[in-house]
Amino acid sequence: MNPADHTSASATPGANGTEAGSTPRNFVEASLRAPVVGPIVFAACLVIIIIGLRYTAAFVAPLFLIITLAILFTPLLRWLERKGVPSGPAIVVMVAGLLLFFAAFFFVVYVSLQQLVERLPAYQAMLAVRLAPLKGVLVPPGAQIDTFVQGNFANVQAQLDALLAALSGLASSIYYLVFYTFILFLMLAHSSAIAERFRKAKADNGVFARQFVRYAQQIQTQYTTQTFSNFLSAGAILGTLLLFGVDFAYLWAFLAFFLGYIPMVGLLIACIPAIFLAFIQYGIGTALVVLLLIILLNAAMDNFVTPRFMGDRLNLPIVFIMVGFIFWGWVYGPFGALLAVPLTLLVRVVLESSQATRFQAQLMTAVDEEGEEEPGVTSVNGALANGATMPYPQDATARAEPLEGPDHLT
Repeated sequence: MNPADHTSASATPGANGTEAGSTPRNFVEASLRAPVVGPIVFAACLVIIIIGLRYTAAFVAPLFLIITLAILFTPLLRWLERKGVPSGPAIVVMVAGLLLFFAAFFFVVYVSLQQLVERLPAYQAMLAVRLAPLKGVLVPPGAQIDTFVQGNFANVQAQLDALLAALSGLASSIYYLVFYTFILFLMLAHSSAIAERFRKAKADNGVFARQFVRYAQQIQTQYTTQTFSNFLSAGAILGTLLLFGVDFAYLWAFLAFFLGYIPMVGLLIACIPAIFLAFIQYGIGTALVVLLLIILLNAAMDNFVTPRFMGDRLNLPIVFIMVGFIFWGWVYGPFGALLAVPLTLLVRVVLESSQATRFQAQLMTAVDEEGEEEPGVTSVNGALANGATMPYPQDATARAEPLEGPDHLT
């Protein structure tokens, strides 16, 4: 064997299937190759990432909200462009409409909370009357029911005052609103160019580009459906509260619409104050009827909307939706709770983009995707796998285009 053969043999795997030079040369190298080291390193990196996410929450959470809004508004922008509306005016109209909607929401919430604080003394007296028959159960011996109610209402008033102060501070931070609105405008203005880059990367078999295209389609489907269901829920709650004469019905309906984006529990959280107020105003009977109606409404949404569109179309197990709600609410606060589903889906996209973390991504899927249908093929639900994700009407030419084209990306 000549020296070249020796060189070739040292650079190729041996007959036993191991690479030459793979024997650890020292204790440190042998320790790094131990089977337990990989999971430990993965966990350490995960902890570092979580710390970074919490540290940058003040900037990253609103930025992710803007990115999500850009993804959701892009199909509407493309539709308006196909109808002959220039992109610049179309973006201005969409952004202005969004700002007007949020301004109306904050106005209703702020004014209603101010009125609620003013009526707290009257509600306090009414609650004392309602709880008088339960004095022996709720109030310690020797204490008065009025003192017991006053102490609890003092905590409620302090929390409402803190919430009003927070809303006032948010309204005064106008430069943040201008900054993030400008970012949204730029993202929508450059959406076509960004989408074209994603299309080229997908054509070159880019794993992340392909997964991100599907991610954009999924959250468009989810939020379109969720917005429609939240609108129905808020309307039903508003009608119920107005029927029974519960105060601040519009406030609770607004909260139900927004908190409905929180998976599983958002609607119930929004209605707890309304149920409590119904008890104060009219007694336990009316409160129980309102509670029963809201539970039936929430059950209808969970059984007909959530399983079909979140658990099926998103292919995300319900347990990960709930865990994501708790985790992202802890990391990003209210923004994280509202954006729990898109954030959890984004984590799965990142994990699917690497072969090393493909197993962790598979754990986050409700159904094994190895036999997944190709785009445009009818699924077992009888709906096109991608055709139902377009939330806005299209013309005859647009209907023939596949959904995963660049128009559906940001």
